[in-house]
Amino acid sequence: MLRVAGVRDSWWEVLPEQARQLPAELARIDAFLDDERFIAPWRAVFDERIGRPSVPVETLLRLLYLKHRYQLGYETLCREVADSLSWRRFCRIPLTSPVPHPTTLIKRAVLPTGRPPGTVVADRGFGTAANDLALAELGVQRVGLQRAGKPGEARREYEQSRRFRRMRNWRVGIEARISHLKRSFGFRRTRLRRLTGAQTWAGLGIFAYNLHRMTVLSRRHHQPKSFFRGK
Repeated sequence: MLRVAGVRDSWWEVLPEQARQLPAELARIDAFLDDERFIAPWRAVFDERIGRPSVPVETLLRLLYLKHRYQLGYETLCREVADSLSWRRFCRIPLTSPVPHPTTLIKRAVLPTGRPPGTVVADRGFGTAANDLALAELGVQRVGLQRAGKPGEARREYEQSRRFRRMRNWRVGIEARISHLKRSFGFRRTRLRRLTGAQTWAGLGIFAYNLHRMTVLSRRHHQPKSFFRGK
């Protein structure tokens, strides 16, 4: 059952004004995420009258923002929100209510697309047995979450398999490409405001990168080949 907003907590009013204030960045994002355009996709997924109450959409949107803004795994995200008054207030989670479980967030993040992804890869911050199980229950066929610490014999054998190594190398390639875009094509910070500005900035950066790659590949294609190695 769809819940756009959660229960308002009167306990926040007991805290001093300084403890209730959000950091400047979170205050701006908080107002931005109230836009109906962010809520509309969830209305098509949840029924407004039938079913178990969902995590409030306003809370889910803010949790996902923090996750991507600070590059956190789901479990780390939930721990940090539970330990931070400002993050808890930003996510509009009452002081007397628990933070949503990490597996719940994973399930809710998949719902707007209508189908689970075929492959999920991520860094070691995501690599837990609970996340593997949650993804399997969602129908994900290929899970490439590398575990932290010393794995057991069965897990080590799986992570050394060709299938897992291909997923790991694919993710590493993506990270390298993103790093290159940040260093050379302005992806470290957008200079245009709002979502449309960020989309324009990213699009132009990718367009410039593709032109650069086309030039490099064209030079290689037209470069005359020597009959002898080393010439």
